[in-house]
Amino acid sequence: NFRFTWLALVDAGAFALGFVVVAPILTLLNFGVYALVGAYLTQQVVRTLCLLFGSPHEMKPMLERRAVGELLYFGMGFSLAKLSNYFATQADYLVVGRWLGPAALGYYANAYQLMASPATLFGQILDRVLFPTMASVQDEPVRLLRAYRSGVFACAVVILPVSSVIAVLAPELTVVLLGPTWADVATPLRILAFGMLFRTSYKISDTIVRATGAVYARAWRQGLFALAVLLGALVGQNWGIAGVAVGVVLALSANFLMMAQLSLRISGMLWTSFCHLHVAGLVMATLLGGSSFAMATWLRSSGAEPYVVVVGTALVDVVLVPILIWARPQLFLGPDRVQLLKMLAKVAPGHIKAGIAVLQRRVS
Repeated sequence: NFRFTWLALVDAGAFALGFVVVAPILTLLNFGVYALVGAYLTQQVVRTLCLLFGSPHEMKPMLERRAVGELLYFGMGFSLAKLSNYFATQADYLVVGRWLGPAALGYYANAYQLMASPATLFGQILDRVLFPTMASVQDEPVRLLRAYRSGVFACAVVILPVSSVIAVLAPELTVVLLGPTWADVATPLRILAFGMLFRTSYKISDTIVRATGAVYARAWRQGLFALAVLLGALVGQNWGIAGVAVGVVLALSANFLMMAQLSLRISGMLWTSFCHLHVAGLVMATLLGGSSFAMATWLRSSGAEPYVVVVGTALVDVVLVPILIWARPQLFLGPDRVQLLKMLAKVAPGHIKAGIAVLQRRVS
């Protein structure tokens, strides 16, 4: 029903009640680790009740053979893909833990989580918005293509610059976020950063595939993805966790291309158009990566602390991004920039609307 604001409030409220209210109380009552268990159960129960009362459905038992058959058909394909995807996310951990030991697994797992966290968060946000949109227009090719195009562009223009900055700042980010004893995380993190786009963008393809019901075409591709991760990690472990990281990035890129091919077939988009949607992200990644490298190198040579390197480099990037958008809005706001600016104008604070209005005149 596109009630995204209400859903966000429910999620935030349930989390706050569980982990801000219940967890501290249970901790003070000496429940130990079960304080976290109680917080999680509270969060899920409250969220479920809010969803049931906020979007009620018929409670009486109803069983329709055709509907059940459709659900089972879709659900089986969805479940097969989900199981394969789960194995793909664990196969590299299995290999590292078995062949390289628990210490290497700790370094690699932290590197992968640091890479995957922003990618997963952004991918989940896009999926939550795009899935109902695509499902509602699956029989309207023009609108379906527009939604998919917007998702691919947004993913590229956000994730590519972020990945370039993470690759530059990997040593400092590791120390700041994990501490100096985890310095060995920096090398695999720097390698895995080059796979962030593949890790995130395939979720956009995943969304359009699920929204249009092509779950079995998705399932066998996810099976190949799981096999690619396993083989890549097995071969790569001969060169340590850095080799595993390279193997996983290659597997992620293969999955990205397989899912993109399926999505293009569904949406009717050409490969040339798909590649063109990534140009703005590549340009911004190059510019931000270059500025980040120059700033980080200067700060390192001056003996700055890791957190100073991170903050100083981030400030340069924060200033540079709006300058780039202002200088080339046609490039960095994407093919649907007119609709994007109209949407931003509706929700932006008053002091920002004037700038948005100027951009609207420049791109119109």
